[in-house]
Amino acid sequence: MNGVDRCLICGEVIPEGSQVCTACRNKYDIVTGETEEMAQELRDIADVLKITEGTDTNIRKSMESILRIADRLEREHPTVIRAIHKPNGGHGSAVNTGIANARGIYFKVVDSDDCVREDAYQEILQKLHELTGGSRTLDMLISNFVYDKAAEKHHKVMHYRHILPRNEFFTWSDIHHFYKGHYILMHSVIFRTKLLRECGIRLPEHTFYVDNLYVFEPLPYVKTMYYLDVNFYSYYIGREDQSVNETIMIGRIDQQLKVNQIMIDYMSENKGMISVNRKLDQYMLSYL
Repeated sequence: MNGVDRCLICGEVIPEGSQVCTACRNKYDIVTGETEEMAQELRDIADVLKITEGTDTNIRKSMESILRIADRLEREHPTVIRAIHKPNGGHGSAVNTGIANARGIYFKVVDSDDCVREDAYQEILQKLHELTGGSRTLDMLISNFVYDKAAEKHHKVMHYRHILPRNEFFTWSDIHHFYKGHYILMHSVIFRTKLLRECGIRLPEHTFYVDNLYVFEPLPYVKTMYYLDVNFYSYYIGREDQSVNETIMIGRIDQQLKVNQIMIDYMSENKGMISVNRKLDQYMLSYL
């Protein structure tokens, strides 16, 4: 994956808070505008980590500009932004770096092609603040996401109202049946940061479709969940250059098969831990 991978890690200072990790590739305007806006809005409650990666010579000039922007933003917002420069390792490498450097209690991945809705973001931050420090530890928060298809006015909301209990703690034993094609995706989850580290997840570098691993491998370690029925994440689809474009996916079928095999091996190697809970076992098997 060529270009720049950026992680924005947004964490409440008291206590450590939720973190948003976003991968940005060759998005000069996003790096300047989106990060500047976030720094202004969250200056007192956020820690923003910008991870920039080395890239090919054909976009070296743009890359150098982005590196300068990252350093400038760190100087202008030293209590909010940290700039980290590293060799290019693809989307998985950016997420790995985000997890390793995260300072907040919760961790959220947002791709720079996409966006989150401010009202839902504020509601999620408030809910995480309420739940932090209570008698139970939350491992995974789930919210809705929206398929924002290019050039279409109507967008499909992916919710979990008939599958998950709402506005309360629950476990795998409390969930209902997931229909085919209706799964917990990267767009809908926020993990506890320490859980991601404890499960030892390390996404492959220079590999596409690793988001499947991100929402698969931590699941046996997730004991408590909470579903907040808000439309938080807007997932943009329909552009010709996207990795999920049908033509591109066919050309990269080897990448998807590689990720699928990693998931199958993980399921087999951790069968003892997974099979303890029947519904967890069923869900992970259906996800393959």
